[in-house]
Amino acid sequence: KRKLSDKPVEAGEDYTKFNSSDFTRKPPKKMSAAQKTLAKVDKTGMKPMSSFFSPKAKAEKK
Repeated sequence: KRKLSDKPVEAGEDYTKFNSSDFTRKPPKKMSAAQKTLAKVDKTGMKPMSSFFSPKAKAEKK
């Protein structure tokens, strides 16, 4: 096949607007039965999941 032109192909629209921090994805509206029961659970006194994965503070040496 032959090239029609030597011009570089460019997108017609600016797709970088979808990469901004303002663009937030909404969670799915439908929940499974297990997710519904977990939402009803009393979570008082439980540590958040992020506490297990966040970096721990280093203790000072004396």
